[in-house]
Amino acid sequence: MDKEMRQFQDGLMEAVRDMKAGRASRAADACGERLQRLGKTTYLLRSPANAKRLSNAVAAINNGKVKERALLK
Repeated sequence: MDKEMRQFQDGLMEAVRDMKAGRASRAADACGERLQRLGKTTYLLRSPANAKRLSNAVAAINNGKVKERALLK
């Protein structure tokens, strides 16, 4: 969750820069998208079983134990 929070904070800082530069519409869109993603992650982490599965999946990705594959058509 720390990585997700850092990404969220980075996004907010980018939105603040956009607002200061007069790009308020872009900033609002970016904030809204990031809040939605954070809300979905928070929802999934409410269940201890889901939190464990997500944590294990993230650990597997970070440890290089996951192979990238093409999606089936």
